[in-house]
Amino acid sequence: IKHCIITGASQGLGAAFANYLLELGYCPIIISRSMNNLTNLESGIDPDKSKNIIKLALDLTQKNAIDILFKYLKDNQIYPELLINNVGISHYGNFVGCKTSEFQSIIDLNIVSFTNLTHKYLNYMNGHKAAILNVASTYAFRSAENQAVYAASKSYIYSLSRTLRKELA
Repeated sequence: IKHCIITGASQGLGAAFANYLLELGYCPIIISRSMNNLTNLESGIDPDKSKNIIKLALDLTQKNAIDILFKYLKDNQIYPELLINNVGISHYGNFVGCKTSEFQSIIDLNIVSFTNLTHKYLNYMNGHKAAILNVASTYAFRSAENQAVYAASKSYIYSLSRTLRKELA
């Protein structure tokens, strides 16, 4: 059975990726902060296929969350062929008026966790078939008034993805 990891899987693009990959025969490991959201996603899926879903409620901004994920993978001898990095949070508001904690949470998830997960995945999958799909945003290519830190974080994702593509080719 083929496995894939999908972050930000409880709604939007993450949920769409999970449904699509289920149709292709993958066993998605879906990750979101809330188990309730993951359970809601699963409730809309054909019960025969939903048994192939592995749900992990992890806040990837927490220091040990990525280690917990990879311990689970190692303990269960799972080598996911695909990582879909779909993490992302935003805050709408003027940068100057924004609280430090608001933009720090964007940086912690959209940049720090994204980078740590990508790095850990590539090292874990060394010698195994592996691919990564990093989800950025059109904001990676333009300024976004009242979403400055979000736009900058998505530019980071785009830039790192392009660089890794060259390094890993």
